[in-house]
Amino acid sequence: MTFLLEAGFLAEIALKNHQKSLQFGGNWWQYEDMLHHNPRELLQLINRTSPSSHFVFDIDSTLVHLHKRNQSILKNFLEIPETQKRFPKQTKNFFDAEFKVGDWGLGDALERHGLTPEDNEFFSELKNHWLEKFFSNEFLHEDIPVYGAVDFANEIQNRGFRLSYLTGRNRPNMLEGTIKSLANCGFPLQKDYSNLHMKPSPDMSDEAYKMDTFKEIIQEGEDVLFFENEPINLNRAARDYPGMHLIFMDTTHSGKEHPPEKCFRIKDFTELAGQLVT
Repeated sequence: MTFLLEAGFLAEIALKNHQKSLQFGGNWWQYEDMLHHNPRELLQLINRTSPSSHFVFDIDSTLVHLHKRNQSILKNFLEIPETQKRFPKQTKNFFDAEFKVGDWGLGDALERHGLTPEDNEFFSELKNHWLEKFFSNEFLHEDIPVYGAVDFANEIQNRGFRLSYLTGRNRPNMLEGTIKSLANCGFPLQKDYSNLHMKPSPDMSDEAYKMDTFKEIIQEGEDVLFFENEPINLNRAARDYPGMHLIFMDTTHSGKEHPPEKCFRIKDFTELAGQLVT
């Protein structure tokens, strides 16, 4: 998952809306509604695939939803005495703001709750706090599995397929919390965590890290199925690894690009879990 890092409310919201309008003819959902929601066709592919196939999963907004993490980070910020002192109006106004599945970052939930340009200084401070807390171990326990994800991942593991997690989370600040969160949710992990691939540095881009890591983890001749919510990474994979099977997780994403035309599209794993041929 890749996040907009612009400092202010106006910059983030304006850029997001401009990108959506520019790329999708003024209607953000127009393009994605044209994509074929085809879990049955994907299931057929999985049931035909060889035993040596390799299933590669992104984590954020692919296997787990993030709205509860964002909710807790907002509450944490609003409970800081200095926040309450500097921003009494916003502390009161946004204390009940609710994040939903499908929200991207902070802007969607706060916009629904009345965020305006007058709140720009507050939003800038909140965004800095969010960046510090979101990309850390502290609130990863709040993440909730996407429907069917845990069962499907365990089925893949139990059938003897290779399973890897390839995430934009960074190892220095998020390894411990990621391991605990995945284990507590019930996702399968190797004892040495060798199937968990995380960025060695927070400064490395998700796109570059994932494409470089594919070179290391893909074995010659194996079919690879890549589950990912961010179109930027899917489009790069389509260019760099044309034989890879791409599965767009239609949960939420940055809006910077639309998914590749030739990919599967699913919203969750409910139509895959429990359906693998024995």
